[in-house]
Amino acid sequence: MRRTKQRKRTSWARSLLFALVKITALPAILWTLWWHALASGRELAVEKWLDAQGWRAEYESAETSGFPWRVDDRIRGLELIGPKNRRSWSLPEIRFESEAIGPTTVAMRLFGPQRLSLFGEGIEFSHERMTADLSLAPGPALGLRRGAAAASDLILKVGSSWIGAVKTLTAEIERAPTGAPPNGYEVDLSLTGLAIPESLLRRADPGGFLGASVEKIRLAGTVTFRAPLNRFALAEKPAFKSATLRNAELIWGGLKATASGRIRVDAQGYAAGRIDLELREWRKTMAVLHRSGAFGRSRIDAMTEALAIVSNLTGKGADLAIPLTLTGGKIKVGPFTVGNAPRLAPPRR
Repeated sequence: MRRTKQRKRTSWARSLLFALVKITALPAILWTLWWHALASGRELAVEKWLDAQGWRAEYESAETSGFPWRVDDRIRGLELIGPKNRRSWSLPEIRFESEAIGPTTVAMRLFGPQRLSLFGEGIEFSHERMTADLSLAPGPALGLRRGAAAASDLILKVGSSWIGAVKTLTAEIERAPTGAPPNGYEVDLSLTGLAIPESLLRRADPGGFLGASVEKIRLAGTVTFRAPLNRFALAEKPAFKSATLRNAELIWGGLKATASGRIRVDAQGYAAGRIDLELREWRKTMAVLHRSGAFGRSRIDAMTEALAIVSNLTGKGADLAIPLTLTGGKIKVGPFTVGNAPRLAPPRR
């Protein structure tokens, strides 16, 4: 009798143990399969996209780690080669990091000096830090929720010649909140400590009106497109529709400029709208632009004449607050045409 009871207790305990093993083993097996699917799926997706663009990737080594809670990829000695070998990008190491439970949010980290080759001309740039973060909405379309990139202490060289440096650079884009126009995105770009070769600076500004480096450049506003930014946008390339410029700011020594306004794309694809511009020491600023030759001296001369008339009418002297009107493919200050409006999209048919 006792042996029968003991056997029943042993059988019951064994059954419970087997049930517990099944309950815990099945999720573990499924999670392992999920993790490996994520690890291999991301690699296949990147390779497929590169092939579609005509690029190929070569690398020295690649490894995936982080099981079971993370999916982290490390690629060393990476080189991306464009169609017909006309473009390439090489870097010592790049890492992609994400959580296994949220694979549509990915962080990218770049290490070491990089080299960008365009049609035979090589640009080398080193940096203290360079990162990017991307958050996509779960689903087949993988719509953009938020993207951000940041870099610090950038130094650019062509061959052995130094061509520029940037202290900090940040860029952010985020899907506009509910209630905003469809396909709208909040954009914020910021740059500090931009330095250019002294020879170029002396030619454009022998009097020292500008500082040794650009203290600040910032653009913040809302941009709308004719289609959402998602994985299909890589092929379809949705056209730009409109933009609201909340704040644009440039500070460079004595040059200080701010702007705000709204533009849209007209039927011919040109920017149309109004930008309110405030410019300090406008005569010195225009003189620097004239000497640099960056925007065409005839265009700068036309703009200088128009600003001089406006300045005489407003009586504000060295500082100006003027509206720039973009219409019919032209940029106007009052009745004066000072340049061509940029074409932002193909003409609508």
